[in-house]
Amino acid sequence: IWAGSSFAKTMYEKATKLPVHLMPLPVSVSRGRRHPRTYFKVPEHQFLFLFVFDFNSHLHRKNPEAVIKAFRMAFPKKENEVGLVLKVMNANHESLEWIAFLKLLKDDLRIKLIEETLDRPDVLGLIECCDAYVSLHRGEGFGRTLAEAMLYGKSVIATHYSGNVDFME
Repeated sequence: IWAGSSFAKTMYEKATKLPVHLMPLPVSVSRGRRHPRTYFKVPEHQFLFLFVFDFNSHLHRKNPEAVIKAFRMAFPKKENEVGLVLKVMNANHESLEWIAFLKLLKDDLRIKLIEETLDRPDVLGLIECCDAYVSLHRGEGFGRTLAEAMLYGKSVIATHYSGNVDFME
């Protein structure tokens, strides 16, 4: 078994007697497509934090609620020089989880939700045009978007747990 991170390797080793090898994933931003912020309909003059996640990846594990709460704690509503961009895919608009998630965003115009499907070069472009990346996950197999943000020279705030600890301090 090839594991993409030391964390995954340890988990596989606990679950099987098969040989498990660490095979870190390659990360590149060379396919990124540069766009101005107006392309993504995000504020041009705010310091923007970004979190990209898939609704199919178990919300409890991705933990966007913690990102929203931390943003609000760090920056009370009167601070309009900052914003939070949440890029989400695979949302089921009828699910109770989605409805509860939308309630978290209510009444804070500094939080921008992007639901449309973007191709990989445009996701990278979104990462590039924001100022910092944040992931308060409860488990991350590797942490590709964290690594990509770091390749763009962005400040990255993340949980000190799981796959990303292989490449983050």
